[in-house]
Amino acid sequence: MRGPLPMLPSPTRSGPSRADVPAAVIAPGAASARSPIAPPSPSAFVRELDPLAAPLPDAPTFVVIGAGGLGCPALLGLWAAGAREVIVVDPDRVELSNLPRQVLFHGGHLDAPKAACAAATLGPRGRAGQRIQWAAARVDAAWLARVLPRLAPGSVLVECSDAPSLKFAVNAAARAHAIPAAIGAALGWRGQVCAVGPHGACYRCIHEAPPPPELLPTCASAGVLGPAVGTVGALLAATASALAPAAARIAGDTGDPAGGSLIDLDLRRGVVRTLTPSPRPGCPDCAAAPPAPP
Repeated sequence: MRGPLPMLPSPTRSGPSRADVPAAVIAPGAASARSPIAPPSPSAFVRELDPLAAPLPDAPTFVVIGAGGLGCPALLGLWAAGAREVIVVDPDRVELSNLPRQVLFHGGHLDAPKAACAAATLGPRGRAGQRIQWAAARVDAAWLARVLPRLAPGSVLVECSDAPSLKFAVNAAARAHAIPAAIGAALGWRGQVCAVGPHGACYRCIHEAPPPPELLPTCASAGVLGPAVGTVGALLAATASALAPAAARIAGDTGDPAGGSLIDLDLRRGVVRTLTPSPRPGCPDCAAAPPAPP
């Protein structure tokens, strides 16, 4: 086991008090007009972070890579479930075309960093003890090599980008550093979520290599359905939660609850398939992984 589940206990029936809600994105004067209680500093919930230079949280952390169509619902799911520490990383800025399916943004966010806007939207929904940090950074293999060794035990990667090469880079880094990862994709009516844990097949075992760019359909050419990315993003949050190392203890299960599985969704036909393939002999990412715990 790698450490405690990075979740807060379920909220009480009464929910968070007004004092638990920061003023990060509350309209000026709104808090004083509704309540005499001064809100806490928003820095308790939301702040910018340079993962390459600044100290990282010393508690288990969900690192969400990509704050777009998949990342927004994944962040919503993790935050609502009570994730203690979340880091969201995305280099892009909000565009008008993002708004129909990237549900953490609105017109006032146009041309602002996606990671910052996602964190600011989630901040007021948090409870005491939760923190979300953001970085407008471009993730690649070098970034992963510098950041992943410094994550606290029990952390989980959540890959939500639309770049196949980044999915393979995240898989390789996750296997090399023994960090669980949930890797998702959606196009048209279809979606997939791959759970990479210490046991079972990894993302490269299943897909082997990124497709050639000229053969790769894009959201612009093939389209993407808003409910499809919402469904896959929510499933990414659930899968990441299941991969958190203490989840098996809470469920009374000593096995790996999600690692080595691929969930394939066809939302047009309402078909969901779960595959648990064996590791592929000769997979370079599995060969570079440290021995899995028994």
